[in-house]
Amino acid sequence: MTDNEDNACEQNCGPADPSMISPVMRAIYVFISNTLLEQGRMPSLDEVSEKTGQPLEVVNQVLDGFEGVAGIYRDPFFGNVIAFYPVAAIPTIHRIVRPEGGRIAYSPCAMDALTLAPTLERKLDIRSACRYCDHEITISYNDDGSKITKHTPEDIWIWIEDRVPNDAPYYLVVCINTNFFCCKDHLDKWRAAETAIHSGTAYSLSDAFAASDRWCTYKMYKLVVEGRPWGGKALDQL
Repeated sequence: MTDNEDNACEQNCGPADPSMISPVMRAIYVFISNTLLEQGRMPSLDEVSEKTGQPLEVVNQVLDGFEGVAGIYRDPFFGNVIAFYPVAAIPTIHRIVRPEGGRIAYSPCAMDALTLAPTLERKLDIRSACRYCDHEITISYNDDGSKITKHTPEDIWIWIEDRVPNDAPYYLVVCINTNFFCCKDHLDKWRAAETAIHSGTAYSLSDAFAASDRWCTYKMYKLVVEGRPWGGKALDQL
């Protein structure tokens, strides 16, 4: 992963220091992300308030705080949550299937999907599609999410958009343009047609997965849930 992609992630997605996360913020984040992952739905603010024991005003303040550092993305017109990194609050092309029960959650982009299993340290399956031809893409992991056990097709590639948004939300620039491709040829054809409006880097599946712990939403989840600074040790290890 290039320095530009690292910088784009760290400048535009999520809090950068554990001191930014209070116990209340952590509790609300964990409840919402777990509901999205376990049930595939965004809980209502009333439900978040009830389950976390926090008034609606505080829940809204926490969401405002995460939105201020691009940890979530809300519809600018209706205010509903679209992305609650590293998961999506609405259906996307990147489906996350839990082997037990087959429940489906969603990820905002291909890299969020690819890195979710190692982020959560659990077995998951990805069901997505080639951005160029819509050919189905499947990826499966071992029990702790540390290895890819199988994938189809054989030659999966990922385009990671690295434009740092100036006048548009991170979600609308980076997320929706970071996608899987079923082969290098289709990625190249897509780039030939759309290079004028995109900036980024192409990665093989193995190279992208090897950089999982450098991806912004992996680091954000570890920071919020475990108190782990960007690329550093957990707070209880300092």
